[in-house]
Amino acid sequence: MPMGCDYADLRPLAEDNGNSDWEEENEIENEAEMLISQMKRVAGHENCCKDYWTRRDQTEWQWKHWEPQQNAMVDSYMAWSYRNNNSSAPAEDRTLQDEMGITVINLFGSEYKCIPCYEGDVWQSQSLLHAGLLPTAPLAHTVVPEINQTACIPI
Repeated sequence: MPMGCDYADLRPLAEDNGNSDWEEENEIENEAEMLISQMKRVAGHENCCKDYWTRRDQTEWQWKHWEPQQNAMVDSYMAWSYRNNNSSAPAEDRTLQDEMGITVINLFGSEYKCIPCYEGDVWQSQSLLHAGLLPTAPLAHTVVPEINQTACIPI
């Protein structure tokens, strides 16, 4: 008798009407479909519709929202760069208008910060650049990298 095989239980099998395997497979498939639908519902993907946007459409949408911000973002970046690189630069006298909470990432981790939004900043991207952060989307900012850290990333 080969090792690993147990031939002790050699009772004859009961009569099979041919449907038992089919019923078990059908039950397993039904349970799998129920689990998949539950996972979709929990993840919020149950009633999702198909995205028909092409890559070109998405890129055009992004640029449409970046373009009006470009000049203001350049001014904000230049002001930050001047203050950051010149220790004798005078502090800006700006009136605080609001604060924006955002997750900031760097090479060593991430943290939640409150970023000041000053009077005169039309775009949130301007406020991020004034704080030394790199905006990654034209409108909705959730996670942004620090500008100083991006100099360490090879392109």
